[in-house]
Amino acid sequence: MSARTRKGKISAPCAEGWPALQAKQYRHAADDFCPCRTSLAHGGEVPATATEARQDLCSGSGGFCKTQTDTDPGETMQNKVESVSSIIETSKNTETVFWFRGHRKASWPLLPAAFRDDVHPILEAEMAKRFKMKAQIFYRECPGGTEYQKWLPLMQHYGLPTRLLDWSESPLVALFFAVEKSDKKEDAAIYFLDSGTMNEVLHSAPIQIILGDSPSNKINEVCERAFINKDSDVGQYPPFAVVIAQKEYRMLNQMSCFTLHDERKDLNEYAQSARYLSKLIIPKECIDNIRNELTILGIRRSILFPDLTNLAEELRRLVAISDKI
Repeated sequence: MSARTRKGKISAPCAEGWPALQAKQYRHAADDFCPCRTSLAHGGEVPATATEARQDLCSGSGGFCKTQTDTDPGETMQNKVESVSSIIETSKNTETVFWFRGHRKASWPLLPAAFRDDVHPILEAEMAKRFKMKAQIFYRECPGGTEYQKWLPLMQHYGLPTRLLDWSESPLVALFFAVEKSDKKEDAAIYFLDSGTMNEVLHSAPIQIILGDSPSNKINEVCERAFINKDSDVGQYPPFAVVIAQKEYRMLNQMSCFTLHDERKDLNEYAQSARYLSKLIIPKECIDNIRNELTILGIRRSILFPDLTNLAEELRRLVAISDKI
């Protein structure tokens, strides 16, 4: 037995008093039962701390990451992902259940669309209010007038800039978004987020929040603030990791989850971010190979965006391999 694990059956509650589960149950039911998001290996080994679980990611046989400590807030792991198999090896060699996000440019910050440089603070509320006013013409199941927690995901789903940042429970989905539209002039990147540890570090609450039904006054404030006119960012709270009811095939297929933000500040810049956030670089020379591997595995635009428009866009990319018809 290593010094940093406890072996055997799980008889004690996990973090924050949540009921423990047998190892095999826990691996498959982590999303539903344990908001601390740290899953157990089938052998019944439990990392003594969330940080040690993260170190398992760094020391796994894939060898793609460097071991991190908690002493450098904002520091992230940065090494290479050169193929689909490498990201799978990296993901499976950890006992933490991560969320993933792909960036086609490694230099991009972790900011939701409403807080990026091209969106003035006053525009967030103007767009949100006008969407809310007109959406009922096109969509029959609109939330109630003050159900701000439900309006934000609806606006995000249809492409309006919001204070939600998309993540996925699948590293392959994140890889798709990192490479699909890359011009290969820059390296891409994929982020790993330990959502439970993030909520614990930033809010002393290692639970996932269900946006739309949360009784939290803080969550209500953050969501309502998206609809209030302002000349500058006036956020009060660090980001929250949230999940929402999945009512669309797109969200289901993309295994969607989100971070909810309240200010124009990169997620990397928050306190102790090295404890819950990691970054791996996708070299630009590997992008074509990863695209081909994802296509073979069925990770395609028409699957992640299941409608005729995206099917047509996918088919437009077919390439003839012979000049004979």
